Amino acid sequence: MKKRTVLSVASAVIVLTAGIGFLFKSSLSPPTIDDITAEKGYTISNQEYADFTISIQTSLLPDSIYTKEGHTFDRGEVVVYQNETTSICLERAVLSNESEDHLYLIFHYDYDLPESGSVLTPYQKTATGAYTNTVDLRSRDITATDSVYPDSAALRGRGPAERFALYVSADTCRQAAGTMTIEAYCSKLTYRKDM
Repeated sequence: MKKRTVLSVASAVIVLTAGIGFLFKSSLSPPTIDDITAEKGYTISNQEYADFTISIQTSLLPDSIYTKEGHTFDRGEVVVYQNETTSICLERAVLSNESEDHLYLIFHYDYDLPESGSVLTPYQKTATGAYTNTVDLRSRDITATDSVYPDSAALRGRGPAERFALYVSADTCRQAAGTMTIEAYCSKLTYRKDM
């Protein structure tokens, strides 16, 4: 009988310790964008449109972007926008399969999220609880250090996940000097950790 009691107490201590460890670990883990958008332990208190500027240093674009194989950048290698919580990075650049006059520039969002704050996302929660894509361009012009290149960019696609693609004039990328900028907007979610 004593042996069974000791085993029961030991089992209870192990289960209790594991439970406390799990709770402690989850309270120390930073949120993910999925936690926030699904409101798993977080509440979205506001969402609105926010402007951002895509800035690409032309010196970071290798000649391989003008090929069918294109160029894949290391994660975080070419950061085109950054604030306290959100980075938008160039992931891949490749010659369009539709026209050799255009490139696809594919971007992804990276996050460094506090327990409460604001974050830029490419989507917004609708009244039905679903999410809709919101990232888009404010202008089709590309501005560079040396000039303005009218009608040189268009949104080509959104997703999957935190990605979007632009259809950009290859000649503009070749000719532009310094830093190319493109005006865009997306959603800004303000959230807080549930108590």
